[in-house]
Amino acid sequence: MLLEHKAGAHPEDTLPLDECVCSICLDIYVEPVTMPCQHTLCMPCFQENCAKVNLRCPMCRRRVSTWMRKAVRNAGLVNRSLWDRVRRSYPQLCQRRLNGQDSIMDEDYYHSPPRLCEPGEMRQEFENMLRKYEEERRKEDELERRMSEEYIAHLLATNKHRSIGSNHTKTLWQVWVFLFF
Repeated sequence: MLLEHKAGAHPEDTLPLDECVCSICLDIYVEPVTMPCQHTLCMPCFQENCAKVNLRCPMCRRRVSTWMRKAVRNAGLVNRSLWDRVRRSYPQLCQRRLNGQDSIMDEDYYHSPPRLCEPGEMRQEFENMLRKYEEERRKEDELERRMSEEYIAHLLATNKHRSIGSNHTKTLWQVWVFLFF
């Protein structure tokens, strides 16, 4: 079958098929281009993407214009080591793509079965997230309450020195009682 690794390839040089497939066209890499963000596209998809999408990575939207100009100038646009490994691992698929023939990659590769949750798994995940949120919220509320108490105590102490027995002190206590009880 064409999707199997080449028989004489060294195991360390052999790549799994899912590491050799362009995220845009879902076909085997032809002259792969690895951008600074570490996303990789085949050269035809990279060129089309740059022509249409303002020189940004289609996966993460990071600008690649400066990097691309330097790479073109230094003839380093193609990830040569990856390209060599892909050609050694899947020579027949590469040749078909270079010749412009239709891809014969397994349909199973494109249509992996959907992963279904076990009964109650989503509910458990939601409840865990809700517990974490409630705990964080409780800690924030407690911190805010303590800081308010300290500030009110400071204001009361400062105000006590200014005017002992004034109505203002009584008002601050009333505010504190209103806020926390």
